[in-house]
Amino acid sequence: MRVLILTTDTLHHSWFAHRLQELGHAVHAIAETGSLSFPFDTAHPFEVQRDEYERELWFGGEQTALADVVPTSFCGSVNEESSHSMMEAFGPEAVVLFGTGIVREPLILRFGDRLFNLHGGDPERYRGLDTHLWAIYHSDFEALVTCLHRVASQLDTGDIVQEGALALRSGMELHELRAENTRVCVNLVGALLATMEKGLEVSTRSQKQKGRYYSAMPVEMKQLCLKRFQKYTSKIL
Repeated sequence: MRVLILTTDTLHHSWFAHRLQELGHAVHAIAETGSLSFPFDTAHPFEVQRDEYERELWFGGEQTALADVVPTSFCGSVNEESSHSMMEAFGPEAVVLFGTGIVREPLILRFGDRLFNLHGGDPERYRGLDTHLWAIYHSDFEALVTCLHRVASQLDTGDIVQEGALALRSGMELHELRAENTRVCVNLVGALLATMEKGLEVSTRSQKQKGRYYSAMPVEMKQLCLKRFQKYTSKIL
């Protein structure tokens, strides 16, 4: 299938695109270059460790950009009309959002049933940013799931296609969590594309409740998450 990924240029997104291509799909990525800023510090050392871990795990220690693995275009925001023209030129059969900013109504209307979002968390409990971290902060480890859902005008409220639990293991550390989330993302989208290739209807369910919206997590709270996650995984047999 012709699959368009709307994303940002980071290691885990590069591996995601690479794996979809390995599954036999024609993949093109459009990466946003704009970034969010916050009036507080959000950078934590575990994120540097996370990037080092992912480079070794997936790319033999090499820094690998999206353009190194799939054809890639860039835009300030996926909501720009110029980016919509790039999307249409590719002629996608499926459009997957993975880590972009909020998408606006024109983009949703343009792609309709072809548009899906990967949300790192349970949207019926946690919407917005850093949702896995917020679940850990609240010691809500059952909410460590990845959700594939259709895109609605309200953030993270679209009908759910499928959820997949993250496989936590004994002694797992927080810097390993994003890689596990990305593995589940590949599985969810791979199953979706297989269904679409067969010409079958994509079954969904509506969300039962609207999760609380969370912004980016401050660095001090990430430190608490680091300790709580380590404590939890140390008890896994």
